[in-house]
Amino acid sequence: AQGKRDFKAIAIIGSSKEPCYPCGVCRPGCAEFCDKNFVFYICSEDGSFVEKTFEENTNLAELTIGNAVTQIRTDAFKRCYQLSSIVCQVSVPPIVYSNAFSTAILSDCKVYVPSVAVDNYIAADGWKEFANIEAIDE
Repeated sequence: AQGKRDFKAIAIIGSSKEPCYPCGVCRPGCAEFCDKNFVFYICSEDGSFVEKTFEENTNLAELTIGNAVTQIRTDAFKRCYQLSSIVCQVSVPPIVYSNAFSTAILSDCKVYVPSVAVDNYIAADGWKEFANIEAIDE
């Protein structure tokens, strides 16, 4: 860490089909160097991820989902009630497991997707519940 103590997030990527969680040695270190809004992006080899925080990041307002993400697991964004903007960079809508997003945000959160994928997101389970799906301004 070269003396740095102001971390916002870390991605932990495993080489198995199951998400790779930080070990018992890593968690105390993260707790020492990171504030309560620190985010763990827990990933598996298939591109799926779950997001875990120390206090479920109730202040998260914006989210970018990168090209490698293929799945968003159950409770990934549980209690992220302030989420108002999601940018999905991937043209194929990631599979969204049950309760991945709080139902409280579905009517107000804007989801921005590649223009060629708008119809796919509007039709996809887990995405079609969002009231505002729009093309990314390119």
